[in-house]
Amino acid sequence: MLAALTLLTAAVAPVTAASSSSVVSDLVSLRREAAQARFRIALGEMALTNSHHLGVIALADHLIQNGHEELVQIALLSDGKIDETNRTLTAAQRAIIRQLDRQSDAKFDGSWVRAVITANVNAFIFEQQVALRARRAEVRLEAIQELQPLINLMVEAHLLNEIFRN
Repeated sequence: MLAALTLLTAAVAPVTAASSSSVVSDLVSLRREAAQARFRIALGEMALTNSHHLGVIALADHLIQNGHEELVQIALLSDGKIDETNRTLTAAQRAIIRQLDRQSDAKFDGSWVRAVITANVNAFIFEQQVALRARRAEVRLEAIQELQPLINLMVEAHLLNEIFRN
């Protein structure tokens, strides 16, 4: 595993952007990644409170675990500039949480699963951009390593979505 990571780091290190405007500030990228991880945690916690469906609860646990693991990595990469215990969400994320809060019990699970799919698709797209444009190789590598867990979460959510399709 270490050898694979070393090879991946060596392969990623020489990647540079064609212009400075296409290079994403590492700290800005890490802050956005942290916001997305916090949102996945908030969605997971919401499902643990509001759902009785075992599949939803299992996915919620995976979201929370993934979010916390990513926040730890982000805190390390940001040299302490991003606090992993910060629970602040963006205005758009808070609006989604409020909308889910208003769902009836019968509609909650399906609406929640669709929100999880959207959140993970957005996170996946952003992680791809960071993997291509971040300045530091270790930030690019962290983004690359986050792609597979996001794919796994999306597959799990899509399978659940098939249960809740109306």
